[in-house]
Amino acid sequence: MPILKAAVFFPKGRADGTSDRQANCFYPERSGQPGPGKTVWERWHPAGKEPVRPGAVPLRPATPPSTKRGRLPTIHPMNSKLIPGILTFLFTGVVNPVMGATVPLFDGKSFAGWQGDTNKTWRIEGDAFVGGSLKEKVPRNEFLRSQRSYTNFVLQVKVKIIGTAAGGFVNGGVQVRSQPAQKPPNEMVGYQCDAGEGWWGALYDESRRNKVLVKPDPKALERALRKNDWNQYVIRCEGRRLRTSLNGVEMIDYTEPDEAIPQFGLLGFQVHGGGPAEASYQDISIEELP
Repeated sequence: MPILKAAVFFPKGRADGTSDRQANCFYPERSGQPGPGKTVWERWHPAGKEPVRPGAVPLRPATPPSTKRGRLPTIHPMNSKLIPGILTFLFTGVVNPVMGATVPLFDGKSFAGWQGDTNKTWRIEGDAFVGGSLKEKVPRNEFLRSQRSYTNFVLQVKVKIIGTAAGGFVNGGVQVRSQPAQKPPNEMVGYQCDAGEGWWGALYDESRRNKVLVKPDPKALERALRKNDWNQYVIRCEGRRLRTSLNGVEMIDYTEPDEAIPQFGLLGFQVHGGGPAEASYQDISIEELP
């Protein structure tokens, strides 16, 4: 009667080209043969010839296979959805988000996955993207934007805006579902979760309708805001709905009424032009939603 084998590997090699092969051999019940689920050693030739059996000697018990319809157990391969993310990380160092998993978008040491004016405006300090300067006025709006687009997601990022209001406008913000502008090329077009004195928590339509779409409740903002310190934005974009919270306190809940407005696009971080100011962003992560 035939012998069924599974879980094979070749740990021992010999000079004559043969090797010992460990296999789980499942014999039919018959007198004088090993019972189901025994592990044996066989000598195999690499050319694929029939095995030279020095004797099937049981070594240790193995888990017997399912006997339903006589099938051996199925060994499932790695989830194919993980492969693109793993390859992206190995070759670029950037994590390619997996649906339903929260992954970092900043490695704390490079601009991998992001683009913008990294020569003069944007730098990395203490595990944060920092734009602008406290020593001189920021000449114009500048954005650090993601290289890939997102549709439905939960974005988390800590934001800090510092500067002297007397010296000019001190402001920044987080762009979502946005696109690079053509004229001027340094701008972005899309939703901005605003940051800065008098603007925190508001949703602004940057370089498109150029207006505040919705403001947070002043009492909620007062309870949540940490001035001149890190504030965590959590931004949830799902369908035509956009919701935000600041340090765990709900800010806005907005549903886009204009069906012509695209509900996908790049992420971005702004330092606003006008005054000596620094806009910093750290602990950036995203969970993509269906």
